[in-house]
Amino acid sequence: MTIRVSWMLTCLLLVAACSTTTGAPATTTPEPTPTTIVAVTTTTTAPLVQATTTTAAPATTVAHEPLGRELPARFLLVDEEGLWFVSDDGSFLLLATGDVRAAFDDRAGGFVVQGDPYGDEPGAIYRLRAGSSDLEAIVTPGEEEFVVLESVVDIDGVPTMLYMSATWYNNPSTASEVLVEVDLETGAKHAVTTTGGWEWGATRVSFGGDVYAIEGGSYETRWLDFVDRSGFVLDYPTNPFPGTTDCPSDLCPGSVISPDGLNLVYVRPVSADGAELVNLFLGSGAENSYAISEVPFWLDFDGSIVAAHLMPPGSEAPDTVVYQLSDTGLVEHARLPGRASIARSVINIGGPVEVP
Repeated sequence: MTIRVSWMLTCLLLVAACSTTTGAPATTTPEPTPTTIVAVTTTTTAPLVQATTTTAAPATTVAHEPLGRELPARFLLVDEEGLWFVSDDGSFLLLATGDVRAAFDDRAGGFVVQGDPYGDEPGAIYRLRAGSSDLEAIVTPGEEEFVVLESVVDIDGVPTMLYMSATWYNNPSTASEVLVEVDLETGAKHAVTTTGGWEWGATRVSFGGDVYAIEGGSYETRWLDFVDRSGFVLDYPTNPFPGTTDCPSDLCPGSVISPDGLNLVYVRPVSADGAELVNLFLGSGAENSYAISEVPFWLDFDGSIVAAHLMPPGSEAPDTVVYQLSDTGLVEHARLPGRASIARSVINIGGPVEVP
């Protein structure tokens, strides 16, 4: 029997496949001095629930070689061992073991995490608060529901978790995907907008300046919508992907909006083996573009630091390249061995735990 699934589930399978590795834990040696890539600048004119708490099993202690250099930010890193906090001094602190699919800091010294979507508790999203060793189940999928942790963002000063909820994803006539906010202070949920259906859906969601940048995809095409919190699609004349755009490969490059909503960083492929990392000023249409030799498939951006996920040639697991935008160009600081997101707070928990 052949079962067809939603586009969101297909994307999840791709990420899971990218994160599978075998063998001993990788070690990292000190890297060379950061390199700077000078920008090419162009300008165009445009108008303008009640959570349940469980005591998690203690994690098996493992070690990680330090980077041997300082970083311009802190990160949460997912690799084959689990989840790590990477300090700006280049040291690694184990936060959780297990099959971690995604994790983001909760902006209050803890983190939210999603484990194996096919495990004993498939797709559940947990929170570990600062100073605690107890995992709280924030989202437990219902019948015929599949959930994907997207991010944690700041909305009006409140830490807010974002996740995608796909329901009835095996039925083309009823398949639906919805973006949901969860207030991490009160637990209140807010459904923002429908982002997908049968064989199409969101591939990346970011938030800044009270606006969502929702990148959607279907097989080898993609598009980008700017949406407010009521679900209304906004007209941005400077949108680089206002309609359906062909992807150069099966895995579309990513885009992400800055926290203040003024800039969009995205990947513009220029050849089979190279691309440009573009910093677009959404108000004017001016942009700075930087030549990069590898094509990232996911980006995080805090306004100056870019964490870019990419698949090295011949590798079975992704790395993260840490870039910094500056007045003189794009500085490549380091390569982290795994999938990293930028940590907005210092993680301080009661000890490493096992993710179900």
